Amino acid sequence: MAVPDWVKLEQHRQDLWHLSNRARRDLRGFLYQVRDLPVAEVRDLLTEVIPDLAGPYLTSSGDLAATWYEDLRQAVSARGTFHVQGQTVGVQRSQSNAVARWAVAPLIDGDTDGVLSRLGGAVQRMIFDSARGVIEGNTRRDPVRVGFQRMARPGCCAFCGMLASRGAVYRTEGSAGGVVGRGSTRTGIDASGRRLAGGVGGGIKARGSAELDHKYHDDCRCIVMPVFVGTELASIAAAEAEQFDQAYQDSREVRRDGAVDVKATLAQWRKDHDVK
Repeated sequence: MAVPDWVKLEQHRQDLWHLSNRARRDLRGFLYQVRDLPVAEVRDLLTEVIPDLAGPYLTSSGDLAATWYEDLRQAVSARGTFHVQGQTVGVQRSQSNAVARWAVAPLIDGDTDGVLSRLGGAVQRMIFDSARGVIEGNTRRDPVRVGFQRMARPGCCAFCGMLASRGAVYRTEGSAGGVVGRGSTRTGIDASGRRLAGGVGGGIKARGSAELDHKYHDDCRCIVMPVFVGTELASIAAAEAEQFDQAYQDSREVRRDGAVDVKATLAQWRKDHDVK
């Protein structure tokens, strides 16, 4: 009996989380070896270690996403020859440096667990982002009409639920070269609901030729799913997005000028659904 696509989706999420937990284990082992060193020295060591430690997990994450994409493509009998590409980009030195500087702050008070929490969340995001990038990259290259959709978990935070309500984002020439959706092209907020510098508020969906600015926070379990247009999976994915969209509509707060107040909407969503 064939495994349903939704089961494969959740298995993909669990596989990525398993990789993240293994990375956390490696980080824990390293931290407890260096925890008594000066904070500045731990920071410098982390800058060097993070790329080497996280790199193999990012590669595995990308390979998992590429395999999943290939499986889904075969399941929908996509036509034409297409070679799915995996992720080859590792952790950049600038990224490693920024994470290390931010993560060691709790060590000033001797809080090794606090450092591990920060590092674990950051590396988990890298691992999931590697898989997300593979899906997004292949949807852009695939000659078949295919898009991708942010798939959040039930009970996710308000930020993820709001973005999941966008539905499938099509980025191929076969989809008229546009992004499907409504509203502004950015939320203009970060994971905590604060407005980003230069951000644009007033909507969660985009329509036209602008690309959506996807945001993910540390410890976010949202994954990106390829959505092949016209398939049963696409219909199911659309229904999933509609549920999040209904939650958004129920919690939406509008300013006096008629634009959506994103920060207030997130606050109302948290209150309505008792989530973060």
